[in-house]
Amino acid sequence: MENNFLGKNNTSLIYKKILKDFNLNSLDNQKKRNIINHLIKIMNDNVKLLQFEKIDNKNLQSIIKQYNDLCIKKITTILEKNFGKPKKKENMFNSFNITRGENSRMNTETTEDKYNKMMEKRGMKL
Repeated sequence: MENNFLGKNNTSLIYKKILKDFNLNSLDNQKKRNIINHLIKIMNDNVKLLQFEKIDNKNLQSIIKQYNDLCIKKITTILEKNFGKPKKKENMFNSFNITRGENSRMNTETTEDKYNKMMEKRGMKL
């Protein structure tokens, strides 16, 4: 059961997520090795907190997800001290919508402006 948490697949999954979130793929091998060592230490510390007698096949995947989230949270605090906060990738679609929205707002008239124009057309001034 412990192998599900400390196994190569789970360690690799967490490590790859960290590299992606912090955009650390360009680091040299020594720095990557240090990150892996920190991650393994955190994983070993966290696995000691688990109560394996309460884990069964029904809740195993849920517990693994919670365990991984906890490990990611702890390694993230270490990495933020050394590399700063992770860079969030900007969604190109959202960026386009914001730009389009800003441009369209510049050309819009308020309801009050429309009302005033309508009244001027009818020859009534306020």
